[in-house]
Amino acid sequence: MNKIITPTGKMITLVRREFWEQRISFLLVPFSCIALAVIALAVSVIQAYFNDYSILANLANPSIDPMTAAERMVDFAAAPIEVREHFWDMFYMSSTSLLFLVFWGIMIYYFLATLYQQRKDRSILFWNSMPVSDTLTILSKLLAGLVIAYAVFLLSMLAMQLLMMVILSIYGLLFDVEIWSTFIAPANIFYRFACNVVFGIVNIFWCLPVYAWLLLCSAWAKSAPLAWAAGPLIICVVPELIIYERSDILLVFFQHMIPMWMFENSETGFSGILSQVMNGELLLAAIVGVGLVYAAIRLNRSEDV
Repeated sequence: MNKIITPTGKMITLVRREFWEQRISFLLVPFSCIALAVIALAVSVIQAYFNDYSILANLANPSIDPMTAAERMVDFAAAPIEVREHFWDMFYMSSTSLLFLVFWGIMIYYFLATLYQQRKDRSILFWNSMPVSDTLTILSKLLAGLVIAYAVFLLSMLAMQLLMMVILSIYGLLFDVEIWSTFIAPANIFYRFACNVVFGIVNIFWCLPVYAWLLLCSAWAKSAPLAWAAGPLIICVVPELIIYERSDILLVFFQHMIPMWMFENSETGFSGILSQVMNGELLLAAIVGVGLVYAAIRLNRSEDV
């Protein structure tokens, strides 16, 4: 008996294909980033211990300087909980912002090249001969990039933060301080993870118009899709810069492409994200994004090869 392939089964197969083809970008790159970050922290901690200086800022009593590593650790452990939480806010923000930038860079490359590349190597002829609609093909690429890839980066980030917390906790054990109250509790690891999940959900709709525009250019451009994607933006921005001496269009574009302000708010709680984006601009972004996705679906045809 022939097995009926459902649309869900087709979608799962298409997403697996995307993930397999992009395994270097979606798997190797984030794992390499967290490995380098963790190794760098471990080396810094070892150097700090043997050279008797602290990797912690003198947050509790900044007027006391210089301090030995042991004095600074005791000073940090005795500081108010808000001070220790602020330390983790700044520490994790500096260590994870690069990972977010890498993720956005990969997404820009992925969405801009994915449809263009399969026309260039003519694999689109094979995929269009399969019983798979253009709608499923485009949606699978959006799902792979905006959901699956982000989930991998998010889990990588969680692993990196846990490993960093363990390294600093081991460092704290060398100075006989209370590890739970000094490092583990103020880190709020799982609350940060929940904030980043919320950030990721909002990010799907907030960044959809930019990524959908890149998909549209990837489906349409016969060559140099980056130039076609950036060209209209430059055409709009240059007159604005000349006439009005400002670049509002460029600012809006980059805010929707790489919303670093949203990431900064995600480090401090849900309300910082939701209060910024729960407005008409988010709804407009989703509507524009859906329209551009529809246009990309219409353009993704074999006769365009």
